Amino acid sequence: MIPLTARQRRAIYRHDPVAFCQKAFKVLNNGAPLTPEWHHEAILSHILQNLPDQTTRLIVNAPPRSAKSLLVSIAFVAYTLARDPSHKFVCASYSGDLARALHADCRRL
Repeated sequence: MIPLTARQRRAIYRHDPVAFCQKAFKVLNNGAPLTPEWHHEAILSHILQNLPDQTTRLIVNAPPRSAKSLLVSIAFVAYTLARDPSHKFVCASYSGDLARALHADCRRL
């Protein structure tokens, strides 16, 4: 495997949302790796193709512990804001504490 420079890694993260999500998971989970599965790529593909230009609301139904919050509320928001800081997002949850925790994790990225 050829080692990449920090600049090359940043370029990959800017242009590859799956790689960005893998890095985000690693940062937020003390270095634990995320193995991308088909549903991760399907969720990201749908979000990136349809949001925020065409769809204003999205419901993601998936089993617990399938990385929904990481993909939609943390990594996608951070990825989009890094590319275009003019976007605006609202994070709503059943619990204010969860919404604040998701926001804090997004800011860590």
